[in-house]
Amino acid sequence: MNNNAFPRQALEGDFIETTDSLILDVKGLLHPPDRVIAYVRYVPHPHGERLRQGQRFRKLYDLDERRSFLSECFRDYLYFDPVFNREMQGVPRNKVVKHYDPSDKVRQMTGSSTLDRLEARSVELLDLLRSATNLPTAHFGISGSLLVGLHTHASDLDLVLYGRDSGTRVVEALETILLRSGPIRRYRAAELWRLRESRLMSKSVTFEDFVRLEERKSLQGVFCESEYFIRCVKNPNEISERYGDNTYLPLGQTAIEGIVVNDSEAIFTPSIYAIKCNRVLEGPEDIDPSQIVSFRGRFCQQAKTGERILAKGLVERVMGPVGEYSRLVIGEGRNDYFIVRGR
Repeated sequence: MNNNAFPRQALEGDFIETTDSLILDVKGLLHPPDRVIAYVRYVPHPHGERLRQGQRFRKLYDLDERRSFLSECFRDYLYFDPVFNREMQGVPRNKVVKHYDPSDKVRQMTGSSTLDRLEARSVELLDLLRSATNLPTAHFGISGSLLVGLHTHASDLDLVLYGRDSGTRVVEALETILLRSGPIRRYRAAELWRLRESRLMSKSVTFEDFVRLEERKSLQGVFCESEYFIRCVKNPNEISERYGDNTYLPLGQTAIEGIVVNDSEAIFTPSIYAIKCNRVLEGPEDIDPSQIVSFRGRFCQQAKTGERILAKGLVERVMGPVGEYSRLVIGEGRNDYFIVRGR
């Protein structure tokens, strides 16, 4: 690998391109020394719907589809992680040819006079939020298909906010902006129906529950008729844990009923909800998860402190120098859910 391929630590929202021309999106903030944990997103295909510099790519959506592709074609991107104690998708560092930094994309696009409509729209959204928060440009990033030059006219606008304070200020600004008529609005019912279908969640959550949960979120919505998603990511110096500090032992699929006792990490990716588990509905009965964690942006702003919840995912035992606890990881299984049942 070129030593300049990683000018900084790989973070959620980054993308990686490899010697096999695969493009993957980085997941989480903890990575082993010889790999970057990332999920394959765009793959070369002669009939792919995405075109970049004469090469066609196909976009992979579902997590199961991504794993199946690697299992069939690129087994060396799947590995057993000794810290997380399960199979993961990860790019060997010696296969990285380019690290896409969302902050670099902002600098390129804000200084360009040849932007297409979607690129210009993403800069407009960024400028609106920057003006509303007085945050410096360096705190923003542009991610998703725009970052890697594989967007279409119908692509989403994917922004990244770096730092705890930056994320909090943007959420506060969005809540104010959404109260008035303007270029930013929440999803409408028909758009939420399509969103639920695209996320393959029609079997895990009713449409009524989906609408009730999604319509109150501010980090997603529509800007000038383009869908947007804003990912809030902590800075590396705000993360105390390092890869290998803790080990994680998967204990199986579990469904619980509980109460959210702290939602202060709900806007970030990964999102964390401190919970009190009242009852195990499915799975090992001798567990007592104290957290719900999700590495999927779709579960940000999902629940609020004091709300009763139903949730299903993979329960893990976390073991480290400060003790042991259990957590429920949501979003890696097709049948996972995280539903609010009121207060």
